Amino acid sequence: MNDLLLHVVTGKIRTGKSTRLLERFSGNADVCGVLQIEEDGDRYFIELPSLRKIKMETDGNSDDDFFQLGNFKFSVKAFERANKILDNCISSNCKTIVIDEFGKLELQRKGFYEFVKKIIDLKKSGKLNRKIIIVVRDYLLDDFILMFGIKRDKILIEKM
Repeated sequence: MNDLLLHVVTGKIRTGKSTRLLERFSGNADVCGVLQIEEDGDRYFIELPSLRKIKMETDGNSDDDFFQLGNFKFSVKAFERANKILDNCISSNCKTIVIDEFGKLELQRKGFYEFVKKIIDLKKSGKLNRKIIIVVRDYLLDDFILMFGIKRDKILIEKM
């Protein structure tokens, strides 16, 4: 079994990490997960491998519950759908699971926090033998490592 726990893609905000991952994995049936992209001023989750879009934000005026982070209002339903997609990746035959991203919301134990915790626990226990790619903002990398008690020598860090 591979000793490596995670492949972490990191870099500054708005430097094209998600776009490059979309280009790298688009059309690859062996890769499943969720990417986050911005298109025409709107933010979307992109399901891999189907490339189906889920709008992430809400105006806050509808019945949709939301997480507020700065000026952004993220739809709870959109995150529930994205988390369901990620949960389905665990039971699928894909070889690589991509999670975009671990950010400020996850530091507050919202968004993808529960899924990231589950997948790291599964990897640590040896119950999941898949490549896991997690996008982590550069300034949150140390917080991410501390939060989940991961040793740096168990992570491949790719800077973009």
